Amino acid sequence: MSQIVAKYFTVNESQYAELISQVRTVEFDKELHERIKQELTLVEQKALNEQQAKLAQKDQEIAQLQSQINNFDTEKNWLRKRSESKLLVKAC
Repeated sequence: MSQIVAKYFTVNESQYAELISQVRTVEFDKELHERIKQELTLVEQKALNEQQAKLAQKDQEIAQLQSQINNFDTEKNWLRKRSESKLLVKAC
């Protein structure tokens, strides 16, 4: 079996406080970076959702405009046929 050698050292209060501060700072930095990463992910997802909503709205507007164009074409053709039939009736 391997031997475990334990060494003891003494630390005064200011050194202990500095060690604790360093440990806390490292933990705090780690937690802070994790929170920033999570927040960035949420912001990216929110932006993506907003972009998808805007695209869906634009797609709906395009569909409505295409429907209007089709309706205008249909009405134009109907008016043309009506005018032609009136001309034919007058010609007879």
